[in-house]
Amino acid sequence: KGKARVNGDTRRPPGCKKIGMRKGRARVTVMEAVEAETRENMSSLVRMDSVKERLAATTRALQEADNWTSLDNQVEDAFDSNDHEAVAQKLVGMGQSLRLLHHVADYQDRVSHLEQHKNRLEATLSPLLITAFTIKDTEAALRLVKMFRTIERDKQLSKYYHKCVRAGLLQSWAEIVGGEGEGAEHWLDVWYTELTAELASNKTWVETVFSDQSSPELMCDLVTDVLAALQPSPQFCIEAAVKLTEDELGLLILLRTRTDKFLASIEPIVVGAADKRLRELGKVVYKPFQVHVTRYEELEVKMMGSEVSSWIVEKKDTIDELHSLGNCVSKFSSMVETAAGRCLALTRGTAFPGLVAAVGRVLDTHLDRYRKMTRRLEKKKVIVDDDWSVLQHCLTANQMTGELIMMLEQLDITVASTFLDASRGYLGQDSSESPLHQHHVFMLERSEDIMALNDLYMKVTSNESTTASILHDSMTTLSGVCSELQKTT
Repeated sequence: KGKARVNGDTRRPPGCKKIGMRKGRARVTVMEAVEAETRENMSSLVRMDSVKERLAATTRALQEADNWTSLDNQVEDAFDSNDHEAVAQKLVGMGQSLRLLHHVADYQDRVSHLEQHKNRLEATLSPLLITAFTIKDTEAALRLVKMFRTIERDKQLSKYYHKCVRAGLLQSWAEIVGGEGEGAEHWLDVWYTELTAELASNKTWVETVFSDQSSPELMCDLVTDVLAALQPSPQFCIEAAVKLTEDELGLLILLRTRTDKFLASIEPIVVGAADKRLRELGKVVYKPFQVHVTRYEELEVKMMGSEVSSWIVEKKDTIDELHSLGNCVSKFSSMVETAAGRCLALTRGTAFPGLVAAVGRVLDTHLDRYRKMTRRLEKKKVIVDDDWSVLQHCLTANQMTGELIMMLEQLDITVASTFLDASRGYLGQDSSESPLHQHHVFMLERSEDIMALNDLYMKVTSNESTTASILHDSMTTLSGVCSELQKTT
């Protein structure tokens, strides 16, 4: 060993190595023995714990079974004493017990039994809930709503509320219409005022009682349903009023103005509801006007035709007739501009196709005076060959038609501009997405009317000068009359 150290040899002697190996093997053997013993003990502990859990589960199940029976008896006692809050709390306890009894053989029977109790409680509370909703008893409503939520029947609450308020509002409309005298104008005025106040009051109340629901959507659904269910319908009342008046368009515009005011007043109440719901509201609000927009062309023909007829002079003298026709040029322009204003007021521009057609028909009627003048001049040239006044009258008539053409060209620009300003908000590329301003959807009932409106808009916004004229057909009619007059001249 000494030599090894001197020579720098650090290896252990052979004897030491064998002793270490024997100690290592002994250590491994002991660890294996301990591990085997521990494994056995752990398995025993796991088995014991599993048995303990099953015993605890069985104990709980037995306790819950007893608890279920006890709670069931307590529910009957609470029903007998009309302690509804106690009934609700006991039903919650029965539900908790039921979740721990899902493995028992009569589980489905217990589920049915619990549902019967809930149905019974709901039937008992429903009259009280209706009364609270009808008289707006906030304290009672909150207490009853809490009980409905406790038994998981709160999904029906908004329906109960909807029916209660709806019934009261329908009764109010029936009383307004049933009053003596007055008419549609007065009825709608009173109704809109009362309905707006009622909705504002209900919105505040709903936000207190139904704090977890969207009050705008509840209000939007309510007013849509109420307006659609009114008897007699506003449409019937308006049609009856229109038949009794000589100024149909004037009355309709007045009613439209009041309807716009009503919708603007309830907009803060319903804003926030889904776009689809708001569009449905808009359709119901303006539905009474749809039938009149459909026949808007006839209404304007009647209105403007009556005015044009008043321009006719009774004298048959050619000079007087020419003078009268000259004065009618500015009158015609003013009349059409006024008609365009009526169209905006009643239909927000959605009936412009009907207005354009009406202008063409009325102009054609007015041009009959020029046609008669031409025939009169034709007869005079045959009877008197040397009467130069006939030629002078022809030239004057040509001057009148020339002024009429220039007036119509300017009128075309004015009417087209008016139409575009009105319709760009709901037809143009930058149209408003507001669901309560889709006038073409609200006012036009038929799909073909909507298509005609879109076609007119595309025609007017086109860059082609021949198709851009909104009064193109009227201009064509006038050109035909001018051509005949020039031949006569």
